[in-house]
Amino acid sequence: MLATWGCTTFPKPTLSLDFLGATSLDSGITFSRGSQATLFDSTGTLVYAKHNLQTYSEDFANAAWTKSASSITSNTIVAPDGTLTGDKLVEDAANANHFITKSVASVSGTTYIMSIFAKQAESGRYLTLLFGGGTYYSGEAATFNLTTGVVESTAGTTTATITAVGNGWYRCSTTAVSKFTGTPSGAERILINNSTSSSSFTYTGDGTSGIYIWGAQLNIANMEGGVTSSLSTYYPTTTAAYYAARFDYNPSTLQPRGLLIEEQRTNSIRNNTMQGAVAGTPGTDPTNWVNSIPAGITQEIVGVGTENGIAYIDYKFSGTATSTIVIRPDGETQVAASSGQAWTGSIYVKLIAGSLTNVTCELNMRQGLAAGGVVSNTNVSFTPTSAALNTQRVVNAVASMQATTERIMVRVLLATTGAINFTLRIGLPQLEQGAFATSVIPTTTTALTRNADVASMTGTNFSSWYSAGEGTLFGQGTKIYSGSSGFPRLIQIGDATNNNAMGILWADSLSRLYAAVTTSGAPQADIGNNGLTQTANHKSAFAYQVNNFAISNDGLAVQTDTAGTIPSVDRMFIGKDAGSTYYNGHIQRISFWPVRLANSQLQALTA
Repeated sequence: MLATWGCTTFPKPTLSLDFLGATSLDSGITFSRGSQATLFDSTGTLVYAKHNLQTYSEDFANAAWTKSASSITSNTIVAPDGTLTGDKLVEDAANANHFITKSVASVSGTTYIMSIFAKQAESGRYLTLLFGGGTYYSGEAATFNLTTGVVESTAGTTTATITAVGNGWYRCSTTAVSKFTGTPSGAERILINNSTSSSSFTYTGDGTSGIYIWGAQLNIANMEGGVTSSLSTYYPTTTAAYYAARFDYNPSTLQPRGLLIEEQRTNSIRNNTMQGAVAGTPGTDPTNWVNSIPAGITQEIVGVGTENGIAYIDYKFSGTATSTIVIRPDGETQVAASSGQAWTGSIYVKLIAGSLTNVTCELNMRQGLAAGGVVSNTNVSFTPTSAALNTQRVVNAVASMQATTERIMVRVLLATTGAINFTLRIGLPQLEQGAFATSVIPTTTTALTRNADVASMTGTNFSSWYSAGEGTLFGQGTKIYSGSSGFPRLIQIGDATNNNAMGILWADSLSRLYAAVTTSGAPQADIGNNGLTQTANHKSAFAYQVNNFAISNDGLAVQTDTAGTIPSVDRMFIGKDAGSTYYNGHIQRISFWPVRLANSQLQALTA
């Protein structure tokens, strides 16, 4: 079979992965992250990647679900997905509340969507979902009529929906603001109500009646699709929560950027979502924020909110002074740092009203001592405009901490030289250990870590398309940073170590995009181009055969190596190596041909 690329004809690839505009990964790719992570969607809104925080979403018999005056009959009815996995929640004969419950971690003030698929078993039984513990009337709850398909009642600030999905099944959901932080006992309850009253929770059961349930899910609202009442696609889970891969978009152009692969990072700012802020003059700063307002300047907190998913606070400053306003999103002695470490601070800033006459804006990285003394300051000047907040992220990266540094903090400095009157919108400050800024990690009360994105193909998902004797590997991607050290992989074919590997990668110190081949720890080939722009989009095609290696980048002259063996491999890593080196960027395409394409074809593929 042949395919055409431009004006050149090729055999059809045995692997073709296109991540631009994708919504899910190929089924042959194994992906994990183990934590929430953000991206910009196709509307330019900052959202969490698709997720389900609820474990054992189809296994209500599991001990993780506590049974109260009830039991579970497993796999007793065909579920909405057509499999025999629907369970029955059965009331016992006691005069009691009949329900199952499960502890779940949440953050106070955060809006969650709790949902489940349910179907009437015996007539007259209702379903109630209760989020946050407590009783129906003190908690966040909703009751659903599974006969008529309507929401019977709600309590607290809950909003609820019920949607028919076929064969008598309904998807029932509640949207509510959490009243607790942590993992209290019985945070989520699924209750059966009696046949005479939708609000009568205590009744004598008959020991056999109940409701069918399947597919429990818990989502953070406002961060999946950007709409509070939006009900996410259902994602099944077992022992762990589900966190999907990220298909990111450019927030300015709204163009797809591809699959985002990043290393693990921690945002050390404990509250970058403005929890605790109160409007007023001066108002109440967000919890943990420590601002300094010089004499002659009046601060007003105009309000807090979100713009394109970015949590913000609006500060108005007016008056006359010749000193500096300092906005600190955390204490200056809060975050430990040490000599030689790289740290990066970032923040979204927008001019809302007034002008910046007599004002100089800088993003400051303050290195200090444990007791509070200053070691050094590194500043980046910026001039915020009225453009969309999601297009105005200011970054200040410090490659190496000073010898005596013990603490680090990012600050906004507004130096005034006379009369001022302006309002700034400040959004999602971040302070992370590393030489460049990564995607935003929202926090509320403590520093939070986003785990690394890990994507690979193994087993028959790999061997079904790979050719050991010869082949051609194509990759296209864009790094999010320009580094000075490291060897981030766009793609690596290898084994569980880096001793047997072939891949397309960067040598950051040389701005070199190249192909490297290693067999049993010994280098076999090293070919590519120096001096390329690391943050530009690049296409690479690498061909291999014993004593016959070649690569072309962006249609440049083919580089070759005519000596070397091919390693024994059994997997492909996407955006990483076998260890802990990550691409930290967007991958658009990966293809593989089971033949060593001609040099002219390599150039045609990458032109």
